[in-house]
Amino acid sequence: PTMTVLTLTPAGQKAIDPDFMRFLQQAYLPVGETGRREVMALCQIMGTTPPEMERLLLHWAEQGWIIFRGERRIAVIERLQAPSNVAGLINSMLERQDEAQQKQISQVVAYVSDTRCRHQTLSAHLGETIEECGDSCDYCAPPEGRPQKESADAPDLPDNPGQVIVECLLSFPFSAGKPSLARALVGSAASNVQANRVRHFGALAGATASAVERAIDELVEGGYIAFYERDGYRLLEVTEEGAEGVPENAVSLKSKKPKRSTSRSERRADRWAPRQEAPRKDDAPRPSYDERDPTPDESDLFERLRAWRKVVANRLGLPPYVIFHDKTLWSIVFARPTDEEALLAVKGVGQSRIEQYGPDLLKLINESE
Repeated sequence: PTMTVLTLTPAGQKAIDPDFMRFLQQAYLPVGETGRREVMALCQIMGTTPPEMERLLLHWAEQGWIIFRGERRIAVIERLQAPSNVAGLINSMLERQDEAQQKQISQVVAYVSDTRCRHQTLSAHLGETIEECGDSCDYCAPPEGRPQKESADAPDLPDNPGQVIVECLLSFPFSAGKPSLARALVGSAASNVQANRVRHFGALAGATASAVERAIDELVEGGYIAFYERDGYRLLEVTEEGAEGVPENAVSLKSKKPKRSTSRSERRADRWAPRQEAPRKDDAPRPSYDERDPTPDESDLFERLRAWRKVVANRLGLPPYVIFHDKTLWSIVFARPTDEEALLAVKGVGQSRIEQYGPDLLKLINESE
């Protein structure tokens, strides 16, 4: 409340509580008479906050020392100091949100592509088990005579898709971000640039736009393309290394897999075909970029490099893979470069990366010796 109505009782006049006695001396409350006081004025008397002042008044009222009633109550908002690692907390929150959204997308894709009764799939999602419906969903009883669309084979990809990506970016009539570049390369109708205004429009139509975006990320990792910001937008530019040419194996772009329509009988047979057991997580091969397994010291250095990469990514507000991919970090671990020339020889480390991160990397490597 902003105002209080107070009445001192005879019991309150005899109270010997130190805080209450100090309050009476400053607030001047005659016995039996009602007085209105501002809460902020009482706070100054007691040297406390409005919530604490209200707690004291309620306590004294419970003791029977005063009769207390609040008036004109308003909300009091306290602005807390932002934590020092607010950028890291925000990035962590966004990463968790992205993971949750990707999981939801995967669940939808799995539902669409699942080869069993739709009702069984939905019931399993809700934790229940039922028999297949038999005739009520598109899988169990697809409409007879429905035209089956045969997908055409995807066009072949160029021998050096990385070079095609770089040349396309160089020919853009305006600054482009990753989605715009990918849409132009796959020849999307949603592209914001016309085919006659950019080189290699549709040259990567044999791949999906998401696959092309991942290939762009690989070129960023290799130092052939770099991100920069303008007016809050993340745009792409070709680096000096990229302008000199991109090796054929710089990106691992795969073409679309041709689809084949299946009849109802084929789907039924596939339903009862023995399924291969998915490999357990412990049995999955560890990403290794050397012919041998890492030593404990090398594994320790890799974890230290990952921790350093996360700190740098949080500071710059970028995903960690934009700084260096795990593949590149493993290559650095196995190579153990001792100077910038040796570091430059590691695949995925370009001159621009040397200028940005070279001293930090070499320091971490030297400290692990």
